[in-house]
Formats: sequence, structure tokens, C-alpha cells
Amino acid sequence: MQPATSLWQFANQIYAAPGVKETCLQVQEAQGVDVCVLLYLLWRARASREISAEELQNVLSATAEWHGRVVQTLRIARRALKGPPALVDPQEAETLRTAVKAVELKAERLQLEGYEAKFAQLGTQQPDVIRAARTNMQRYGVALGLAFPESAVETFIVALQDSAST
Repeated sequence: MQPATSLWQFANQIYAAPGVKETCLQVQEAQGVDVCVLLYLLWRARASREISAEELQNVLSATAEWHGRVVQTLRIARRALKGPPALVDPQEAETLRTAVKAVELKAERLQLEGYEAKFAQLGTQQPDVIRAARTNMQRYGVALGLAFPESAVETFIVALQDSAST
């Protein structure tokens, strides 16, 4: 088993791995995946923990209001500032967009810290990290009514394997 790292540290490490940022944005935009939930599930898998469907529903229920009312609202505001109305000076709008982006990142960090505080012990111990990761992603897909593209799953598995060796 890997030494314990905070979920925030793990999320930053995984997100920086080749192809992960792009894949996260792809599944977020195309399929409505909450990347923080996905990163949490991979973090539990790294600890060889397989999350049950019931445990996942508890995580999603705890997440819904924060993610919907705070994270997504900030994301919408940040995106709106990419093409501000003619009334607003473009440089000032970009300064504001950068500030909103920082607040959005802080909101995601708080979401991840909430998972770590409330759900760090979830999951059944499994001997295989990769199996746990695949199961956790599959269960999240079922909860969302989708299937992760196999290319996305493989990107996350490679990043998880690489993180285990560092």
C-alpha cells in the first residue's frame, strides 16, 4: 500500500500527469463528470479501496449542493468572462477572470478536503489497485448513467500506476 498523501496532493500529482488534464476536461464537458469526485475515487483506489455503490451515493449526495451552487457557478462566471461584453475593458475582464479562476480552484480544493475529512475511510480493501480504480470509475459511470471512454480509463490508470511509483 502507498504511503498516505492528502487528497489535494494526490489530485495535483495525477492532474499533472500526461494527458490527464485534457481527459478530465473532456469527460467534464462531454459527460458532466465532476472531476473532484473522479479524483477522489482514484485516490481511494490508490489506497486499494473499492467504493461501493451505496458509499458513492453518499459522496454524491454530500457533493451535490456545493458542486452545483458554488463550483459550477464560479465556472460559468469564469467562462463568461472569456468573451466579455463590449461595455467592459477586456484587460479588466481578464483580470477578473483570473481572480474567479483562483476562487474556482479554491472551491474545488475545499470540495476535495471535504471528501478527505468525511470519506477518507470509505471502501473495501482490495489486493489490486487497478481493479479498484476500474471498479470505482465504472460505479461512478453507472451513477451518472454513462460509460467512461476506454481511452479515458486508460489515461487515468497509467497516471495512477505512475503515481504509485513515485
